Parts: sequence; structure tokens; C-alpha cells
Amino acid sequence: MTKQRIMRLGIWGVLFLIVSVLSYKAALVIWLITLLLTVVFLLTFSQALNADMAELVLSIRKKLPFASDSAVYPAAVTAESVRSDSEHDQEQRSRELAKQEVQAKLEQLIGQDEALEQINDLVLQLEMSTQSDDVPLGVHSPGILIVLSGPSGTGKSQIAGLLPKLFYGFGGLSSPKSIELDRVRIGGNDTAARLSQELEDFGRGSVIIDKFDFLLESSAYSDEKPLKDAGEVLAAYAKQHLHQTLNILVGSQAAAEHLHHDEEQQGWLRDFHSVFINTRALNASELSKITSQMLAAKGWQLDNGVQALLERKMGQEIGRGRSEFDHGFEAIRVSNQITTAAATRRSTTNQKFLSKDDIEGVLQS
Repeated sequence: MTKQRIMRLGIWGVLFLIVSVLSYKAALVIWLITLLLTVVFLLTFSQALNADMAELVLSIRKKLPFASDSAVYPAAVTAESVRSDSEHDQEQRSRELAKQEVQAKLEQLIGQDEALEQINDLVLQLEMSTQSDDVPLGVHSPGILIVLSGPSGTGKSQIAGLLPKLFYGFGGLSSPKSIELDRVRIGGNDTAARLSQELEDFGRGSVIIDKFDFLLESSAYSDEKPLKDAGEVLAAYAKQHLHQTLNILVGSQAAAEHLHHDEEQQGWLRDFHSVFINTRALNASELSKITSQMLAAKGWQLDNGVQALLERKMGQEIGRGRSEFDHGFEAIRVSNQITTAAATRRSTTNQKFLSKDDIEGVLQS
């Protein structure tokens, strides 16, 4: 039913009313019949109307002296349902985009196969739980606590930032919104009170506490460690927003082990479905192998002894305490630098061959 046809029918209706008014005796009867036919027409063909016209039909229905519910007119579509369908489609698109973003960024976590495997297991649990509204992930606990631990520079903070989007993408959370807290924002003598205020101001969403090791430190005024009080605040927050929040602690492996084994922390931990994910530093052999694979994937041929040279050079850097060499992102950086420098030196040829001199030049810079 097009708008032009609706307009034509409306014009005929107006003309019919004019003619009926000219007929003195039959005017009232014909006018009532015309009004009734017009209302029935609108109700019957409202499915073909857009959202604006449907809203007009809805307002007419509310003014009718008789019922006009969906049981009588099952094909009718209200403005609310049109908007609801549109919002649902937008929500699905938003979740799909979040899912694609997370998957693309997780692929950059070089050398963290064990951590990625745990995340994949978490995704499988999440998919199974979202198939039924009655069985959310962590159904026997008010919320989910994920503890990310490992050496500095191994991707913990990146994973923490992706997890709320991951849960949102797979339908585990109603929003990807998150707040990141650290020593600066909630540290000090009144950690629990400051944390509680931050969460109250934030509203509902996921909570990330970065470098939570500071929660295990005693203050200058007390031997009490703030972790227990902060944990109880998180547990209360999870109960307030049942199955609608994700709590993430990011810290060292020592802090994670303390949290896991400390009897004092078990009270509030029982309120969570807890998942411990550990990232690890890569050794020189692993880094050199990954770098060589990246170079080969870009079409570069490696001279004999290049991988051994990479391993020796990276081992020397790790030995000097350069922590940025401890994770897979360094392999990406080094491979990009090598290929850029080599391509510049060979700008006049198409040869893609890497010698030891190419590697020496980059790693010494």
C-alpha cells in the first residue's frame, strides 16, 4: 500500500463526506459509515505504514470507544514495535562489531597460546550460557571475577580492556562500558570508601582494577591490607547488578597466587565465579622464532644463521633487563623495523633477502 494510494483513498473519502453533507436526510448515517470504514481501513493496512504513520494509528486506537487490540487485528504493527525491531537490529550490529574488534585484537597477542586457550574456553561457556536466559555464566554466583596475572608487558592490560567487549559481543553483558581504576584513583588509607564512591558514580558496567598489587600493601597507619575490604565492595556491587557486571583484577603472578590461597580473601571470593588467566614472558628462542616466521610470511628470505643471530641478540637484550623484549609485541616491532630498513636499502631492486648485516643494523639501533 503506497502513500499515493492512501492519499487517493483519502481524497475520495473527503469527496464522499461532502456529498453526504449535501444529502440532508442520509447525511448522519452515511457520515458514520464513512468514519467506521476509514478506521477499519487504517487498522487493517497499518502494517504497510511507516513508523510515523503507525504512531498516528496508535493515537487513533487509544481514542476509539471500542477495543482494538492485537488479538482482533493481529497483522497491525504499532510504532513501538517498529522502533523495538529497529533498536534490536542496531543492538545486534553493535554486538557483532564488538565481537569482530575483539577477535582481531586478540590475534595480536603473539605467543600467549595458553591465555588465548583460556579465553576461548570462556567464550564457549559464554555462548552456551546465552542460549538460555535461565542459565547465565556463573549462575551460582552473583558475578564473574577474572584475575589476569603475569610479567609486565605481556598483554594483560590489553586483554582486560577487551574482555567487557567480548562478553557484550556474545550477549553476556548488556553494555561494553567499563571503568579502569588503579592506585592513583582508589589507593590510600580509605581504599574501600574510594572504590565504593567510584562505582556509585560509574553506575553499571565492568570494573577493571589495574596493578592490584597495591591492595596487598599495608598502609603507613595500619597493618591491614585493603584487598579484603575492596573485595567486599566488589562483591556487593556484583550483587547489586546481578549477572550484569564483570570484575577484572590485573596484577603480578605473586598477587594472583596470594589472592587464590589467602584464607582471609575466601569469604568475598565465594561470591564470584572466578577465572584465573596467566600470561607469560617469552624467551629469546621463542621471540626469534616468531620474528623469523613473521619475516618469512612477508616474503623475505633469510640468510643462514639469521634466526640464530636474532636469538642471540634478543637474549642479550633480555639479559640487560629490557622488559619490552619479554613479550610477543616486540617480535612485531622488530620484524617491521627489519623489513623497513631492508626495503629502504634495496629500493632499486626487487630482491627480498635478509642477511646478518640487516639484522645487526636494526638490533644495534
